[in-house]
Amino acid sequence: MRNKKRLPVHHNPAFSTECYHQYRLSIVMADPRKIGWVHSHFINLKLLPPPVTEGFPMIRLEEHLDIYKEILEEFPLVKSVDWVSTIRKAISNQHYVVLYFNWRYIQASKYYGHAADLVHEALIYGFDDEQQAFEMLAFDVEGKVYGATKISYQDCERELQRVLDTEMNAQRWFAFYGFPIVGIRPRDMKDSGPDMHSIYFALDRGAVHSRDKAGNTFAVGFPVSLALSEYFESECERGGTILESEFAFWNVMVYKMIQHNAAMNRRLDFLGNMDPIFAERIKGFYEKTKKGLAVIRSSSLQYQRSRDPALLQEISGLFAKNYEAERRAHPLMKEALVFHHLKKYS
Repeated sequence: MRNKKRLPVHHNPAFSTECYHQYRLSIVMADPRKIGWVHSHFINLKLLPPPVTEGFPMIRLEEHLDIYKEILEEFPLVKSVDWVSTIRKAISNQHYVVLYFNWRYIQASKYYGHAADLVHEALIYGFDDEQQAFEMLAFDVEGKVYGATKISYQDCERELQRVLDTEMNAQRWFAFYGFPIVGIRPRDMKDSGPDMHSIYFALDRGAVHSRDKAGNTFAVGFPVSLALSEYFESECERGGTILESEFAFWNVMVYKMIQHNAAMNRRLDFLGNMDPIFAERIKGFYEKTKKGLAVIRSSSLQYQRSRDPALLQEISGLFAKNYEAERRAHPLMKEALVFHHLKKYS
């Protein structure tokens, strides 16, 4: 019997620079009861020293995939008759499916027909027997950075098997990211507010800035902006030249900071609706850093066009100003959490 089914998804979780989070948040944020959980996480960025001396620093979210254990159940999918039947059954049982394709073979992808392999995941959330196709979310499809597309049953069967036949060894390090195919079942969850303890202790962790004798920097939380200020200052001292090969990565890292800042502002709006103690004063600092990041992004693109070393000095100063704003917001946020917690005793 022909049938169709579509599970709910959020089409824009706004963490496109952290792909493994983006897919899972598309599931989590489709359930309004889980928004408090979302605002309880993703508090800190961390900066890691580059693997080579001249590389642009890596910035990531502090939290990793293990945080989803409390809200999502993830398990390997094992083929029954064929992969199409296996995926259809999973969707019918309210299980989302994350699986990996080589996108040079997927027609909806901007990488279709490219010479280089690009093995990456997608999130299947629906099927349509009449169209003989799965519905999925993926990166760089249909002209969007992250959006919905369809893949025929035939193409899905062939391309998943291609990955299994050719990529198992090369991609084995992604086993705990969902490679090659997993089912994901949302756990039952009642309406819940944000976990104030989780937010507080994340902020407590988020004040780390260290350097070793070689100048390698590690930072967590608001000192990430200070570390980047120092990075651009040091590049100025070295002659004001950043390699062109680093430009794309540089732009992604700045955009990641913009996305993280937007998430913090959404969090403060959410908390401010619960208690005005989280509102204007704290929010003002993060609005200031939002504006600073917009200028940083613009100045970064200007440097990449002009190679003017004075722009690196300007960017260093902008990151230093953002650091000062975040350094002031940080204790105010912790103080607001404490006062909110103690209100019940007054």
